[in-house]
Amino acid sequence: MNVNWKTVHEAANLFAVVAGLFGAIRKSSLSKSASVRDDGTVVFSPDWLIYVELPVVLIPPALASYAAVHHGVQSTTDLLGSAVICFAALAYIFSLPGTILATWEGLEQLYWLRPEKRIRWDEIVEIKASGNTGALTIKKADGTTIVHNARLADREGLLEEIRKHCGSNLPPGFPSGKPKRILS
Repeated sequence: MNVNWKTVHEAANLFAVVAGLFGAIRKSSLSKSASVRDDGTVVFSPDWLIYVELPVVLIPPALASYAAVHHGVQSTTDLLGSAVICFAALAYIFSLPGTILATWEGLEQLYWLRPEKRIRWDEIVEIKASGNTGALTIKKADGTTIVHNARLADREGLLEEIRKHCGSNLPPGFPSGKPKRILS
């Protein structure tokens, strides 16, 4: 059986681009509720689909690139599309939102490939909401930031946890209400 690997490779790259665009434009997880653990920790986790999107986007061009190399490549530009998609996939991995934990002690943001961030309740100096994206940025005096974006669950629940734990020590300009517009 004679397979045109260049056509398979191009089709896999096209599939990856379409799947990546689908992942980028689908509805955010703002309507998803946070979960509460037995110890009282509130977990604001990303939508599980963002972890499915990466393999769906990355595997087809990777397999097609392997097959193209294994069966002979006419030029290095044949692999350029796969290289761009692999670079975009790495950028995507580092942009994955970290799960935010609200504990009795403060906020923690946990990432897969980056160090954790911690801010105690009494260390919060600024909370800024972005009206365009729905992102919520929580800052500590030393510059440490925890960002709740549209891909994480229950923005209002996080604001309520901050209200509950900070009480009357809320930073000036504390946001209230839902974001005006979501672009995700």
